[in-house]
Amino acid sequence: MSRIRGFTLVELIVVMVLMGILAGSFMVFFKPAIDAFFDARRRADMTDAADTALRKMAQDIRRAVPNSLNRINETTTDDGQACFQIVPTIGGGRYRTDIDTADASAVVLNNSSASPYKMSVLFSQGNSPAKDHVVVINNQFGDDVYAGGSRAVVTALGPPLTLDANPTASGYMGGRFQLVSNLETSVMYTCANNMLTRKTLPDFTKKTACETDGVLLAGNVSECTFTYGDAGTTYGLLTMTLVLTHPASGESITLGYAVHVDNTP
Repeated sequence: MSRIRGFTLVELIVVMVLMGILAGSFMVFFKPAIDAFFDARRRADMTDAADTALRKMAQDIRRAVPNSLNRINETTTDDGQACFQIVPTIGGGRYRTDIDTADASAVVLNNSSASPYKMSVLFSQGNSPAKDHVVVINNQFGDDVYAGGSRAVVTALGPPLTLDANPTASGYMGGRFQLVSNLETSVMYTCANNMLTRKTLPDFTKKTACETDGVLLAGNVSECTFTYGDAGTTYGLLTMTLVLTHPASGESITLGYAVHVDNTP
């Protein structure tokens, strides 16, 4: 009879010990490479999150009403909060400011127009005006759009549009207008509590303090700075810096973004 042969307990233990030694040797060489991979992945994820948030803010800033950038708190360094407010547009164009030589009855909106205020749109881009949308004209100073001096609500579509006020009463004859949605009259971006948030505000009130209950754009924000430099009412440059810190590793990335702000009404 043939005898059944197998491993003895001693042989099995020796094999297990040798396999453990080999596995440990492999880990010595492969662990740094694995750690480097996860470190690079973590940094890439944080950079992507910061870049996405900065690009979203830049998009809103570029389509904001001229001179509507309200700098409330520029850095989180002292109080842990930084924020700014803008009035985003959804469209714009040109309106008639002078009499049509071919049609003397054409509707003209200028500083001498009387109620009911009518506006003939000559050219528009983006969203078309709709009832309850807000028309902004000649916002030369930061308080104009917030205080109401440069805006009017569309009360009827026509054509021409019917407005509840005359934003050209100051004598502006540039013929340009911006269109603001009544569903998003202004927005605030806030860095606080290790988060960057975007909040849609219900009206045109010019805020003096940060509001921290907006929609989350980025987490793990350890530092945030908004630095703005302007040149009168012509143009400005907003520099935004975000620092994101991973809660487990403590590693940080810093990303900056500069946005040109067009303040020509």
